Amino acid sequence: MSRSFANWAAPSYVSGTILVVAYLIKKNKTKLVIISIVLHSLLGVTLYHYHDIAKISGIKLSRHTDPYKRVLGWKDVIDQIKVIRERYPSHFILSKSRGSVAELDYYLKEKTYIFNPNHQMENQYHMDRDLNKLKGKDFIFVGSDKDEMTLKTYFNSVKLIGKVVAPLYEDFNRSYTLFKADGFQGY
Repeated sequence: MSRSFANWAAPSYVSGTILVVAYLIKKNKTKLVIISIVLHSLLGVTLYHYHDIAKISGIKLSRHTDPYKRVLGWKDVIDQIKVIRERYPSHFILSKSRGSVAELDYYLKEKTYIFNPNHQMENQYHMDRDLNKLKGKDFIFVGSDKDEMTLKTYFNSVKLIGKVVAPLYEDFNRSYTLFKADGFQGY
């Protein structure tokens, strides 16, 4: 793997915070610690209530003004996927991006596989969800219209089975195209 993700370092922030606070107290900089606690608390409250503050302030939420855009709309998308999924209970779920696989895993409460025809090892899903172990199996692919031709290279049959959309803002919708991809042939 050639890259890392910011969340991998998260545990070090806890011990780092303790270390910095201990150092500042030892150096009699308690005023700085108090200022930091106040500022971080204000930032936390502001972020927690961001949508309410934006509404009161007259800020129109869009893909450019909402820091939560990345995580919003997934529940609505998944609820729509579940309806389609009921028609194909024996099919595995498949997607091509790390972010989509993570969200699908979380909301569907089942293992989602990652489509990786180039055999790139860029994240944990590429390492532990090798699709070649599921040759001959059937999938529901969650992706975009552009994926159909690529899927046809690796599956015996590919059929459009639906589109799901969760509108968030005037300039952004979370939308996916679902394909029934039967008979995985391997990479």
